[in-house]
Amino acid sequence: MEPVSLLVGAGIAATGYLIGRVGRWRSVRSRRSGAAALESGGPQPVCGCEHGLAFHDPQTGACHATVQRPTKFDKVYGPVAFEAVPCTCRHYVGPVPLDEVFAPQITD
Repeated sequence: MEPVSLLVGAGIAATGYLIGRVGRWRSVRSRRSGAAALESGGPQPVCGCEHGLAFHDPQTGACHATVQRPTKFDKVYGPVAFEAVPCTCRHYVGPVPLDEVFAPQITD
């Protein structure tokens, strides 16, 4: 065999090994960050519009938060000016707190 082909093969094998190690390191790191999120109080009640449960009306489910909509754009950097507009979310679709699932509200 030629020495050049042996070096190319060794380089390919080393590259594959390093890519595998980095991928495994990233997955371990993401599992650790997920465990830290659970230890910090569990999942946060966030809707698809990225607003919390507190921003949504309990009766209608409409969102009362504001979002930033871009109004001016730069050719290179993207949006440069924003305006605050009401969120168009009509119903909360995030995780439901356990007290609403297992314990109905007491009415007099």
